[in-house]
Amino acid sequence: MQLLRKRPAKADSAVNTADSLQEQLEEKIFGLFGQVVKDRANYYEAHPDELPTAESLPTLTKYCANQNAGISGGASLVPGPLGMLVVIPEIVLIIKNQVEMVYDIGVAYGYKKQLSPELLASVVGYALGAGTLGLLALHGQKVLVKRASLRLMQKLVKLMAGKVSQRLLKSMVGKWVPLAGAVALAAWSKYSTHAVAKKAISIFEKELEFDNDEVGIEAYVEDEESLETTDSLDTQVESRIEKTKIKSLINLMRIDGDIKPEEQEFIGSVIEDSSVPGAEKLELIENMNQSDKLQVDYSEIKKSPEDAVSLIIDLVALSKQDGDFHISEKMYIKQVG
Repeated sequence: MQLLRKRPAKADSAVNTADSLQEQLEEKIFGLFGQVVKDRANYYEAHPDELPTAESLPTLTKYCANQNAGISGGASLVPGPLGMLVVIPEIVLIIKNQVEMVYDIGVAYGYKKQLSPELLASVVGYALGAGTLGLLALHGQKVLVKRASLRLMQKLVKLMAGKVSQRLLKSMVGKWVPLAGAVALAAWSKYSTHAVAKKAISIFEKELEFDNDEVGIEAYVEDEESLETTDSLDTQVESRIEKTKIKSLINLMRIDGDIKPEEQEFIGSVIEDSSVPGAEKLELIENMNQSDKLQVDYSEIKKSPEDAVSLIIDLVALSKQDGDFHISEKMYIKQVG
């Protein structure tokens, strides 16, 4: 129980870093959508022969994903929580590339004239798992597109910034180390770009209907057939993935036969910060005191490259807590990988 109550200073630092990261992203993302609409419209006006088509989308998506991975991979991360804050310009550039890609997907499906900042924001919000705040609603094989008030746009951008921050920092922020952090961010950039493209195509390939009535945040009521992600389902999946990670960390802690207080504190803080239900948190803490190896099912985590990379980095971070990277720990991490 003591491990569950105790919150290490580095965990508080992680929370502060997450808040700061979200605030900076909010400020810089908000104007992206209008700027992309203006810039891309002007570009295609001057280069009509370069308009994307449905056939060119696989090449376009692959180029954007590789470009974003290169941006992230080239970023030199500073160790510790502050390491994420110094890459704000790279993260914003990655998101800008994704917004431009979504614009191009809309053009490829014949919606060039209808592409607005609100439409781009709602599609990107949906693709990132932040929801659409009712701006997109599915009715049969059609998608109803609504206009957003300024306050609703601000709310949607805040949700997007929070979602991106959570994905980058959902594990212990203090885990980031040089090179490994850059590799993780590169993986996030590449796979999230492909995921954004897939979700955007799933919207634009349907028939879009446009409602010109502006929706204000005070009048928003979620449509039962909204395209928004079901929070309860997402939470359950995230909880199961986090439980898989924690079990792997517990197995690694025991692998060298020498359990150190630093390792227990590390796992205890991961358990505390997780979205795992309270009763299951207590069960995991009890597992830390047992000697039997825990059975771990990696089938769900294999579906998410971001979570897979995050798990490997968490395992490396734990193995270095006591300053001795034992050969048995290396072998276990390689086996999990």
